[in-house]
Amino acid sequence: MLCDEDLDLGGDLALAIGLTHDPTSQVRDYITGAGLPVAKLLTLSTPGGATPTSVPGPGWAADWVRHARERARGVAGKLRPPRVHLFLAAPAGVALFLGHDWT
Repeated sequence: MLCDEDLDLGGDLALAIGLTHDPTSQVRDYITGAGLPVAKLLTLSTPGGATPTSVPGPGWAADWVRHARERARGVAGKLRPPRVHLFLAAPAGVALFLGHDWT
């Protein structure tokens, strides 16, 4: 995890996936600039941090997505947000796995 920050701008959750780089500052700027009603900004990454080569393959990506989903669900379960805003700094395959495994 790169960031777990209370923004207190409303009730929504902003979930940022930062695998290729850390998008936290850009996401925070977008949230405040767009006036999004976000209570919490959560940025998830790899244990070693975001790098252009942080995703070694599809098996790793599928496993990481399952762990990220559970972390996000845990935060959302406590926050009970009406909406989740998703921001991705990751390979397209990770986005595909995330969408497929989100249910």
